[in-house]
Amino acid sequence: MATVVSALIYICIGISVLYNIQKKLDKPGIFLVLYFINLIAPLWLWILALDNSKWRDSKGRATIK
Repeated sequence: MATVVSALIYICIGISVLYNIQKKLDKPGIFLVLYFINLIAPLWLWILALDNSKWRDSKGRATIK
């Protein structure tokens, strides 16, 4: 039971982090779906790393400074 609860917490935190990264890079919502398809997760990372997106700190959750 404890492992199921910890897995759900891990998934929720992961979704939150991925959503904020995608929002700050001005990407559409499909990128969050692409990450959870096991074969496309590396593609998701490469697209975010190699395109010309600018980090917009005003979007998403506030960044700790």
